[in-house]
Amino acid sequence: MKELSRTSWQYLCGNVALYDAGINDFIGSAPITEGKVGAFTDKFNYKLHLIAENKTPLKIIASFYVGCFSFDTTDEEQITVREFDPSEEGLNSAFEWLDKEYNNCI
Repeated sequence: MKELSRTSWQYLCGNVALYDAGINDFIGSAPITEGKVGAFTDKFNYKLHLIAENKTPLKIIASFYVGCFSFDTTDEEQITVREFDPSEEGLNSAFEWLDKEYNNCI
């Protein structure tokens, strides 16, 4: 089973605990076809985003789609989204889910 690139819980939180701001999204992509590269080659694209309010993390939003364009230019219907607990364990669960979905695509 292939694994996607990961980030830490501390990176995702950024400065939310201090300033209720500075959350860091983690965005990545991985090839779905061995040896095929290029600007218009479909990839497994994924993103992790932390939702926080009043300096308190509320949930992790993990999302993915297969395509060659950015999240901003991809139709929402093509993006699969799932929520996870706002914790180190929740982040690990999000990556486990993304890894499984990625391996289903390759």
